[in-house]
Amino acid sequence: WARESVNKKGLSENDYKNKANERALITISMQLSSNVSSSTESNIYESGTEIERDYSQSQFMSTMADIDGAEKFADYNGSSQYWVVWRLKKSKHEENMERAAESAKGYYEFFLSFSDKQPVQQLQQLIPAYEDIIKVIGKDIIFGGGVNLRTEIPSQLSRILYSIRIVPEGETSQTGKVNTPLSKPLKVKTRFKRGVDPSDIPIRFVFEGGEGDFSHDVSKTSKSGKAETKVTKIISRKRVQSIRAQIDLGQIGRAHV
Repeated sequence: WARESVNKKGLSENDYKNKANERALITISMQLSSNVSSSTESNIYESGTEIERDYSQSQFMSTMADIDGAEKFADYNGSSQYWVVWRLKKSKHEENMERAAESAKGYYEFFLSFSDKQPVQQLQQLIPAYEDIIKVIGKDIIFGGGVNLRTEIPSQLSRILYSIRIVPEGETSQTGKVNTPLSKPLKVKTRFKRGVDPSDIPIRFVFEGGEGDFSHDVSKTSKSGKAETKVTKIISRKRVQSIRAQIDLGQIGRAHV
């Protein structure tokens, strides 16, 4: 059960209702798992005389999709507060976890049918499998003769991702003007071991310092492993701006669906 309230002052009806519902779902998710996972990562890269640092943080919190079957039991709209009560039957939650466990096993079994020379196809199975195992709280998922998918799937994901390198293809520095496009496209290339198919890997381009528009935020690699996009407009007035190219795992997962 989850009972939450929101102060309505300064919020539209849609906003305060959404906020209360979100809080209730978070409360239920915390009841399902006392350990809401969170991880941080800090990396330092040295290139010649320059040192680059990047920091990333990820956190998992159950959403409506993860706690399928949750229902709003009651609500009360007072003069200054909006109250909402949500519930999720334990039996329904157990059914959800069982369904997610079987789904993860199916994805993993299909993953085994692809060779290491087909990383995109492997990732298309592992990513939704990983999303499934997150939904199975407090239980191991055993496949076949004793493979624990709770540890096996993250291990396989890391192994594949560590084998992929993204390197610049051509110039890495350009000069441009605000409100105008860059004269040349941004190009990158993925590198694998010999014999690996490097095509159809979604590469996302993002401004890490500065701001601008791209012709394509996401560009898939060609048969030679190359991807490119164009900066169609520079918005920020920062003197130095930086753009990162990274593999978009979300796009790979959705491509499978």
